[in-house]
Amino acid sequence: MRIAVHGQQLVAQHTRPEIEEVHDDGDTAHNDTARGDDLEITRVGFGAWALGGGGWEHGWGPQDDEESIAAIHHALERGINWIDTAAAYGFGHSEQVVGRALQGLSERPYVFTKCSLLEGAGRRVVHSLKRDSVLREADESLRRLGVEAIDLYQIHWPIRQRT
Repeated sequence: MRIAVHGQQLVAQHTRPEIEEVHDDGDTAHNDTARGDDLEITRVGFGAWALGGGGWEHGWGPQDDEESIAAIHHALERGINWIDTAAAYGFGHSEQVVGRALQGLSERPYVFTKCSLLEGAGRRVVHSLKRDSVLREADESLRRLGVEAIDLYQIHWPIRQRT
């Protein structure tokens, strides 16, 4: 699914992936790919949770942004074609680092991010799936990432129904 914000509306294009075997020399990330209408992703992607750094409820501790950018570039050089991040990772910091890594690339990888987790008191996570919040989060993610569209936009931790 590709997401873009136009005014006060999220625009989504749905794809239905299927797994297709891809034969390779084993030296890159292309072992299997998931194919949709226009989305072909490698079996392995780059997870950017740790890039959010420390100082928040689910942080991984201090990270060097330049080393993080170098790690993203190394993954892309090895054939990885998607990056998974979230607005919650460092409350936007991971998306900023990913955005910096994307600058100047001749071919942009797919970018996946998430909504619904916001910064609360004491840098703790709070949940919101309200329409205005999701629209605002999508717009802020697009800005931090420096992209015109998010290739897959996900609900981070769905709010559990109370019984």
